[in-house]
Amino acid sequence: MDSMNLTINGETQASSAETLGALVEQLSMKPDRLAIELNREIVPRDQWSKTPLHDGDRLEIVHFVRRRIKISMAGLASLRKPANLIPVRPRRSNG
Repeated sequence: MDSMNLTINGETQASSAETLGALVEQLSMKPDRLAIELNREIVPRDQWSKTPLHDGDRLEIVHFVRRRIKISMAGLASLRKPANLIPVRPRRSNG
């Protein structure tokens, strides 16, 4: 297939990918961490390999990043202390 112009996240890029699935592969992105909008419509992941791309298509690709939070043992201990908890008092009804 000839190269076409796609707008990906606001930037024009040339691509020869025929489908969304092929584009994800071409961009070396991990499909399990993506959401893709094609011309303002979200495309389900199971449809990417069947969804054709056309010159001038506009895509928004969101890449989810998994973050790990590191807590030291001292920090973990402080989370367990009841003194660090703020008690919640139920509201009294007037009646």
